[in-house]
Amino acid sequence: MEMAKKICLNMSDHPTEFKKRDGYTILSIAMQIPPEIISDELKLAEFIHAKIIGYLKSNPEVIKSGQTGKLALIPPGLASSALICIATLHGIFGYFPKIFWSYRTPDGFDYLPRPCDLQKIRDKTRIDRPYLID
Repeated sequence: MEMAKKICLNMSDHPTEFKKRDGYTILSIAMQIPPEIISDELKLAEFIHAKIIGYLKSNPEVIKSGQTGKLALIPPGLASSALICIATLHGIFGYFPKIFWSYRTPDGFDYLPRPCDLQKIRDKTRIDRPYLID
């Protein structure tokens, strides 16, 4: 049986100069969010959900990576869109994806050398939950 590979979905609508990062193959989803739906959270969520589902249906290797915990993403720059992407992928695969993001450098922009593990942060934070919530 073929092993699932580490895949990073670039949902930022910005090209990256690298094809791999920390062993992740970078694949791009052209989100192209229409400006007129950005202020309508329901239309924005429906649009992003449809884009992600459509992409997954036509790319079974991404589904396999998601099912085996080997999926990361470069989220859109708009915070609300990024959160909807994360929530959608969490709903599909049952865990938070790892995330790469860009940051400013003296020469322009770069991306994290390895992804931020949101699921690990969530799991670690759950330890404090009984002390905060009755």
